[in-house]
Amino acid sequence: MKTSTKICVILTLMLLFICSTVFSQKTSSADVSSIATGIVERLDSDVVLTDSQKVVILEHAKTLAVKSQNTRSMANTDAVLLQRKSDVQEYKKALDAILTDEQKEALIKKRDERREAIVKKYTLSKELK
Repeated sequence: MKTSTKICVILTLMLLFICSTVFSQKTSSADVSSIATGIVERLDSDVVLTDSQKVVILEHAKTLAVKSQNTRSMANTDAVLLQRKSDVQEYKKALDAILTDEQKEALIKKRDERREAIVKKYTLSKELK
């Protein structure tokens, strides 16, 4: 009886390990798509994008999301930060080539407004304390 119980436990653990491996791989590709879609949607809400721009930016955003997920396994925090900074700069260069001058100006204006709102929010909250 003890041997059959041990075998059952070992088989159950192996099955759980295999299932977790399979499902973790499926969710990572779904995560990449949802992350990339979120990036494009947020950009579209800031700057009105054409359909062709959305398609091209979505591909660059997917590449960025995959690269970002690949850095999760890196142990060195400094190396992760450098790699992610490099990946984001590469994405911004691609974005810069895709957007029109008017869209770039509108994007800069939106981001500056957000920064000012955040600074104002935290400045006011510190003054009230």
